[in-house]
Amino acid sequence: MSKTKDEFLKRVDLLESKNLKESQISSYLDQIVDHLSENENETIELIEDINENQAYWLVTTFEELAFTFQSEEFIDAIETLGKKYPEIEAIDQYIMQAKSVMDA
Repeated sequence: MSKTKDEFLKRVDLLESKNLKESQISSYLDQIVDHLSENENETIELIEDINENQAYWLVTTFEELAFTFQSEEFIDAIETLGKKYPEIEAIDQYIMQAKSVMDA
């Protein structure tokens, strides 16, 4: 397992623990962005391999990651994820927001 995926899964486990404060959730999501921003290829591999529950937590990071990577490959990966898990609330809006920051 890549370091990127390992760190992501650790944060998802923490996010799924009960009784988290909003500030804790925000902190864990920031940590996810920090780790995923380090390596685009590993992030795309992670996106291709995660389950729906893991994707639920990832969608809120799309815009920031798209801004960092400025990559059509990243956009393609999240669009594929959106088709795989269309029932995730607001996934289409998160994808549109990510696309809007390309070359911003």
